[in-house]
Amino acid sequence: MEGFVKWLLNQGYSLASVNNRLSAIKVYARPAAKVGVIPPTEQALIREMRGYGRTEGKQVDEIRPKTRVGNKKEEAIVLTAVQARQLKTTDTMELSSDIWQALTAYAPYLRQSGILLRGNRKNNKLTDDVMSVRAIGSRIKILGRDILELWELSPHDLRHTWATRAAKGSNPFVLRDAGGWTNMQTSSRYVERAKVVNEGIKLDY
Repeated sequence: MEGFVKWLLNQGYSLASVNNRLSAIKVYARPAAKVGVIPPTEQALIREMRGYGRTEGKQVDEIRPKTRVGNKKEEAIVLTAVQARQLKTTDTMELSSDIWQALTAYAPYLRQSGILLRGNRKNNKLTDDVMSVRAIGSRIKILGRDILELWELSPHDLRHTWATRAAKGSNPFVLRDAGGWTNMQTSSRYVERAKVVNEGIKLDY
C-alpha cells in the first residue's frame, strides 16, 4: 500500500485523488478478507492506512515534482465582470409559437419548490432526479466554450469568480454566509489574491 501511494504521488496525482483511492481500497478489502481472498492480517494493515490531511499534504506537495495527471486545471479561472454578465445573459429569444408550445408542454413538470434543474435520460425524457453534478459541469463547459471561448470552464470556476468579485465590496461575514461556508478560512480559499496587496484598504489615520 505504501508503495502504491508513493507511485500515485510520483505520477502527479492530487492528494484528493490519492485519498479517494485509499478509501476505495479499504472498502473492497473488507469483503475480500471475509471471503479469504486476502488474509485478515493484510486487511488490518490496509485499514490502518491513513490519507493525507491538509497540513501533511501541503508538506508533501512542497517537496514532490510539480506534475499533474489529466486535464484538470492547475488554477481556477476567474471571469471578468463582462464575461460573468455574458454567461448570465446567454440567450434572448422571441416568444415564438414553437417556444410557447414547448413552455406550455413543460409547465406540468415544473417544480413548485426545491431544486429547479431536473435530470434527463439519453432519450431526453425528464426524470424525478435532480440534474447530476457531472451534467451541470458538462453544460457549463459547453457554455464557456461557445460564449467565452474558454475550453475548460467549470462550476468551481464560477464559484471562484463569484467569491473573488463579491469580496471586493462585501462584508467578509456576509460573504461567508452567502457562500454557505462555516468559517472565514474556507471562504478565503475561494478568493483570488489581489495583485496589489493593499487594494481596497481604507485607514482612518
